[in-house]
Amino acid sequence: MAGALALYADDAVIDGGGLCQAAPCVGKAAIQKELERRVASHPSRTFLQQYVSGNVVTSRAEVRNDMVKQAGLERVIGWVITVMEGEKIAYVHGGMGDRSDPQTARFAEWVRTQPPAR
Repeated sequence: MAGALALYADDAVIDGGGLCQAAPCVGKAAIQKELERRVASHPSRTFLQQYVSGNVVTSRAEVRNDMVKQAGLERVIGWVITVMEGEKIAYVHGGMGDRSDPQTARFAEWVRTQPPAR
C-alpha cells in the first residue's frame, strides 16, 4: 500500500467509483481507504487503449472484480482520466462505464438496483 500511495500527490483527488462515487476522495488518507477497498475486491485490469496528451492520460480498460461477478457478469469496460503533476498522480476521474458495451450497460443497470453503500 505504501508504494501505491507514494505515486499520489499529498493533495491528490480520486473522483468517481467506489468510496469516491458520492464525493471525491481527497488526500492520501481517503485515497488509501479507496485503494484498500479496490485490492479487497480481487481486481484485474487490462488496459485496452491509452492516450497521452501533455500531463493527461486517458485510458480505456477492461475490469474484472468481485462486484462485477456479483452482478453475474464477466467484466466491464470503462474509461479513466489521470492528470499528473510532475511524477505524481494529482487527479483521477474513473467510474465512467462504456455503455456501448452490453456487459457494461447491464452492470450499470444492476448497480442502480443496489442499496446505497455505507
